Amino acid sequence: MRPVLPDGSAGLFRAGRRVKRSDIVLVDHPEHGLLVRKVATVSLQGRVWLQSMAHCPRSPGKLPSIEPDRVVGRLALKLRWVRFLPRLPGDQ
Repeated sequence: MRPVLPDGSAGLFRAGRRVKRSDIVLVDHPEHGLLVRKVATVSLQGRVWLQSMAHCPRSPGKLPSIEPDRVVGRLALKLRWVRFLPRLPGDQ
């Protein structure tokens, strides 16, 4: 599975807390700080359950639901950096 925001790319997030299932959101998690996650479900009371989008060893495991005010914004635009210069020998 390819990550939604691969290394070397960036995302622009639109501020707002109204999210729906399968939105990609930026959240200010109380224990883990800023995280980009996919919304698994939203309860009638507004609580948001998140899911990881790809396996990552640094990623926290299963996260409990969060309050809607922890949602910073929804993904509006993905930016992928394009390299215009050719790679040089030994260039990583």
